[in-house]
Amino acid sequence: MNSIINVKWGIPAEQPTIEELPSAFSEAQTLWSQDNKGNFEKIVSLVEPYLSASFILSEIPAYEELFKTENDLVEAEIVRIVGVDFDVSSPIPSIKAEAEVKLNKIESFSNIDLEKWQEENGFLYDGISFCWSFDDIDSDDLDTCIYEHEGEEIII
Repeated sequence: MNSIINVKWGIPAEQPTIEELPSAFSEAQTLWSQDNKGNFEKIVSLVEPYLSASFILSEIPAYEELFKTENDLVEAEIVRIVGVDFDVSSPIPSIKAEAEVKLNKIESFSNIDLEKWQEENGFLYDGISFCWSFDDIDSDDLDTCIYEHEGEEIII
């Protein structure tokens, strides 16, 4: 079974100009201003393909006590945007999103008191990463990963 990671009302660390973004973002922003509720599905279909998510195990000290993996970066298999707000952030909107990641838990995982483990080692939500990716924008020049948010969560 996959784990779910989510972010509540996240915005990127840096905003490109609307001219630097794919036209889908200006289309989505126009639809938002016309009827954000009625156009929600269209808006999501325009911007969702540019959002990726991953779980970065190396952000969590002692992660190997919980997970067995050869790669510390686990890319999401499915990413869904469940909320969009261009009034708070633009041209990349503020979003609520969730993603499914496959985490290989150790065999004795169910015997671990996760609350206690996190107090001693670090919180699992520290490994959550949602990023906007664009072919024409170099991520070294502009950080479009979600930086500010109202909360992140992982459901294992």
